[in-house]
Amino acid sequence: MKEKMKEILGIDLETNEIIVTKSKITHFSPKRKDEYNQGLRIDEIKQILQILADNNTFKTIDTKKKNIIFWFNDEKDKTKINKIVLQLNYKLKTKTKNIVITLGKVSKENINEANYIKI
Repeated sequence: MKEKMKEILGIDLETNEIIVTKSKITHFSPKRKDEYNQGLRIDEIKQILQILADNNTFKTIDTKKKNIIFWFNDEKDKTKINKIVLQLNYKLKTKTKNIVITLGKVSKENINEANYIKI
């Protein structure tokens, strides 16, 4: 994946580590996201580590926002797809990590946006 980041975005990926901060967990909580129909169910949230670790997970690069998006199906609504968005090379106090910045549930057509490149 490092090669793709360099090739497509011109970004040198500084680490393979992925973290989630407390503030981001609050941001993508089902209660908050359900207000605009983008909340993931608890059973879907429990899948996140597996989705991120699976080399076969469908991934795209967002060339506008310079993020990686991991996609997985909504098993209860075939018109929707779930996404996990990573911000690359996020600067913490003394370290650089890749951070989960949001989760969401969107219409399956969203996966075909022009600024998304499959990796």
